[in-house]
Amino acid sequence: MAKEIFDVTLFNEFTITCGKEKAIITEYLGKQLVNLFQVFLYYREQPVHKDTLIEILWPESDNPISALKFTIHRFRKDVQKIPFFEGKELILTVKQGYQLNPDFEWHIDSEEFGNLWEEIKFEENLSAKTMKIAYRMVDLYKGKFYISNSQLMWTQQVCEFYRHAYVKCVIKICKKLLEEQKYEEMMTLNYQAILLEPFYEGLHYYYMKGLLETSDYHKALRYYDDLNESFVKELGTGLSMRFKELYDAIMSDHENIERVKIDSLLKQLSRRTEEEGGFYCTFEMFKYMYELVMKSAMRDNKRLYLISFEISHEDDKEEEVFKVVNKVKHLIALSLRKNDLFAKINEGQFIVLVDCQTVENAYLIIQRISHRFYKKFRNKKLRLNYYVTEAKLLDPEEAE
Repeated sequence: MAKEIFDVTLFNEFTITCGKEKAIITEYLGKQLVNLFQVFLYYREQPVHKDTLIEILWPESDNPISALKFTIHRFRKDVQKIPFFEGKELILTVKQGYQLNPDFEWHIDSEEFGNLWEEIKFEENLSAKTMKIAYRMVDLYKGKFYISNSQLMWTQQVCEFYRHAYVKCVIKICKKLLEEQKYEEMMTLNYQAILLEPFYEGLHYYYMKGLLETSDYHKALRYYDDLNESFVKELGTGLSMRFKELYDAIMSDHENIERVKIDSLLKQLSRRTEEEGGFYCTFEMFKYMYELVMKSAMRDNKRLYLISFEISHEDDKEEEVFKVVNKVKHLIALSLRKNDLFAKINEGQFIVLVDCQTVENAYLIIQRISHRFYKKFRNKKLRLNYYVTEAKLLDPEEAE
């Protein structure tokens, strides 16, 4: 008889999935039971001696044997609340201790991560094969190894191991991408890694290298100053000499940039006019341009309208929405004039600023975009919802 399989996530949160059912374990078990469950998962290939459990969970208890028996009893009872564990015996009593039931098969993200790290940790220059392994590690790591509020020493040590391996893995990938001159890919990877582990200098180093290689000197210098200030504030120390040398290289390259003549600048600025449709930009740029456009409109007594479009699916399938975002962006662009501004707020929502004197004209634009949308996606369960309001600049107090 095939073993029942449970997929366990321990990075960032503690969840278990069985088939199509998923349970967040911390919603069913208290922190002491969560700690016990983690210990059994970590040592699941072997029985766990009572002394080991006491040393990990009750090192300072006056009556650890009683605490252990009570916690095991409570675990066996409370774990039954989790739908796919109902009626199952997870913990077996064995000689001198306990063991996770070997009749079940456990696939654990942190364990897969550790096994993959063993395959590449000594490889200085990643090959095509080991690059795939490294990227799989990056996909698995969603933040630090889950630790409950009790902050047990053993989990802190395990957490630090995984954090260190993750950072080293990302740096190995960065070295390869830098060698292959894939700077944008390297910087995107670094940015995602920095969000998870903001105080590892090596991650920031390769992000700065990407800015240098792409000649984004202003951003690189600003990034250096902000980062140095952040490290001093949080860690009590500034950036290393290696960073200072990189800063000097940026300054040197920046000073040696060839000055661009005004006629060349005019040509570069005019290239935009060759494109059709509305002007697309990032949401951050949209917010900046919105203020400029609105101030100009107020001076000229013009009226503008804001329209937001939201893509949804009848069956709430987000993946289907994500697949069509770029196509929707294109059809919105084609439905607007060159002086209309639009941006993507998130994966499924767009904001549009149109220059028209009446709300009826704004609805004509909405109708044009909606018609193209449903014509293109007529056989799918996609919906395009919209909201419209007159654009205005709010007072600071109103904007709060």
